[in-house]
Amino acid sequence: MEFENIYSGDKYIDNLWHNKSDFINPKNKFRNCVLYFLQKESMSLDKLYTLLYLANKYHLRHYARMIWNDVWIAKKEGPRPFYGELIIQEMINKKEIKIIK
Repeated sequence: MEFENIYSGDKYIDNLWHNKSDFINPKNKFRNCVLYFLQKESMSLDKLYTLLYLANKYHLRHYARMIWNDVWIAKKEGPRPFYGELIIQEMINKKEIKIIK
């Protein structure tokens, strides 16, 4: 899935996600974090999003920067990463990961 026509509204973060020449690609960082959590145990999407949010929050608090930059959206079920949701759906569709219901 390409993100060419999808924008969150935050110009700085949109530029990071759409810049293909960036040597530190937030897409790869996000994918690696997802795979790290899922290799430990199977989990639901809600739990995965919460763990990703808490990992990013912990890293921001202790190292003054986030693991990857994304726009976080507050939803009733909990925090959701804007671009992260798209990447996880792509990973599920390609059968790279399996999420329990």
